[in-house]
Amino acid sequence: MGRGKLTGKELEELRRNPYVVEADEGRIIYSNEFKDYFIHEYMDGKKPGEIFRSAGFDVKALGSKRIERASARWRESFFAGTLGSYEYRPGGEGSGGSGVKRRKRKPEAGKGEEKLKATIEEQRKTILKLREELERLRAEEQEEDK
Repeated sequence: MGRGKLTGKELEELRRNPYVVEADEGRIIYSNEFKDYFIHEYMDGKKPGEIFRSAGFDVKALGSKRIERASARWRESFFAGTLGSYEYRPGGEGSGGSGVKRRKRKPEAGKGEEKLKATIEEQRKTILKLREELERLRAEEQEEDK
């Protein structure tokens, strides 16, 4: 379990999960809905394994490496503004297609990174204010001790 190819039982369980579009022995195609859910929860501070578990996945069957790789791919896609820009179509396009088709980039793509940068800047300013307040309180305390 959790290493290499998935077993028949693990595949059956995965295919019952509403967040799985398709699964075979070596690959799982997750829904765009799950990818969005994952990023939202990750940005809220949850760990990848927690997020998969809360979505009904058997994290032992998936394995930490598979979760880690999916997490890294989706975060990278999110910051590039391309998360969910691929659509799975069984059978692919034409003969021998992979089943993956690139969708048009969403107009709001890339705004996630802007939002994250704004949040980081806001937190940086809050930390600076708190440090100043702490220094002021320490100075007051030293004055009282004299």
